[in-house]
Amino acid sequence: MARNCPSCGRANENDARFCCGCGAEMAAVCPSCGGALPADAVFCRTCGAVFGAAAAATVGPAAPPEPARTIVEPRAPAAAAPSPPAWTAAQPQQAGPAWPATPPPPVQAGPSWQASPAPPVQTGPAGPVPPAPPPVVARDAGGPPRRGAGPALIVTIIVLVAAAAAAAAIYFFILRDGSDGGKTPKPVASSGSAGESEILAAGYIHTVGLRADGTAVAVGSNYWGQCSVASWSDLDAISAGAYHTVGLLADGTAVAVGEKKLGQCDVSSWSDLIAVSAGDRHTVGLRADGTAVAVGSNKSGQCDVSSWDDLVAVAAGRFHTVGLRADGTAVAVGRSADGQCDVSSWNDLIAVSAGDYHTVGLHDDGTAVAVGSNKSGQCDVSSWNDLIAISAGGFHTVGLRADGTAVAAGSNTFGQCGVSSWRDLVAISAGYRHTVGLRADGTVVAAGWKKDGQRRISSWTLATPPEPVVSP
Repeated sequence: MARNCPSCGRANENDARFCCGCGAEMAAVCPSCGGALPADAVFCRTCGAVFGAAAAATVGPAAPPEPARTIVEPRAPAAAAPSPPAWTAAQPQQAGPAWPATPPPPVQAGPSWQASPAPPVQTGPAGPVPPAPPPVVARDAGGPPRRGAGPALIVTIIVLVAAAAAAAAIYFFILRDGSDGGKTPKPVASSGSAGESEILAAGYIHTVGLRADGTAVAVGSNYWGQCSVASWSDLDAISAGAYHTVGLLADGTAVAVGEKKLGQCDVSSWSDLIAVSAGDRHTVGLRADGTAVAVGSNKSGQCDVSSWDDLVAVAAGRFHTVGLRADGTAVAVGRSADGQCDVSSWNDLIAVSAGDYHTVGLHDDGTAVAVGSNKSGQCDVSSWNDLIAISAGGFHTVGLRADGTAVAAGSNTFGQCGVSSWRDLVAISAGYRHTVGLRADGTVVAAGWKKDGQRRISSWTLATPPEPVVSP
């Protein structure tokens, strides 16, 4: 079954999270709590909000029906009860009912109802016993009886569901990030230089950090288990992808948690690694011999890295992968519709970073170069200088200068480029709509989107590198 893209109308696979044509996000984000949802979700597992197909099924194509008129049946006056005979000790008791039933009054016809006869009043030794009043029965004109105020409640529910559906539509078609026609790609993490630990990594809606004791900490959405890293130990590096997280162990093996539908977490057999990079739905590893290995989605050829050699760094993007060779040149595979793989002319590089639709390189003279989509200005880095690290996010790019300050370019819709006041930095990482920085004292700063909790890092104390490195 295929689904049409809400932005360009192109047919996509039913489980696709992003459009294969324009890159627009096919997955949903809960309009009530902001939580991320899988592509086929019909309700939010965090707050219970109903949307999408379920909302349409509830509301239906027709307008809400007009509330039915309610007519309350009046009770007829009770017939006068006969006077009971006087009771005496000598009067014998007779079998059968104590008192004969009083014949009901005649039934009178009304415009849409009939008067019900009043039940007889029975008496006993203690005097008359009045019957219980009949329940008030509401009936729609021309329809069967119904109890309670059902129509009003149904109309209220319909109005609330319609409002939720409208809010969801406004979010997906008006308030999405960037100024690029509605694309909503997800950022990924990539390695900086071979052998250097990645200490801080910003993913799509989560953030991961590496402590000095080799353990990991993570905050943000854990819907797919991407933050379940508390049991990890003996780590040398970490990398945050879209919905999964990868760790590099000191023995050269790898561990991974999170979404694994396309095999992006199948890294348990890898060995002799010196770097890892988690992309959108694929993962890349760099071996000590300079070769690369990759698992996960290969729909755009982003895992075709088996022929690469002489590598010193790898970077996994959304639909592409970039490698840095020892001679300072770069190679790239995967989708290049926006030119994000056009890196063959680059040279004198010391680091590379792969974003969603763009790629950034750091020259050995401290300047930067970028290719790919620039619809939000994320490739406007030619004026930067004195850089020691770069990181490509969703629609923005961040650079770390030698004096410990930061620069940023691209979309700032959620404040993800608000890094100009940061000082004393030694590492930096650009996520989807947020950015994080590591200070020399091991503390962390963050800017941008925080509704999923990816900025709850104020209590962190992480490892610090011997010199500033990038962990995009």
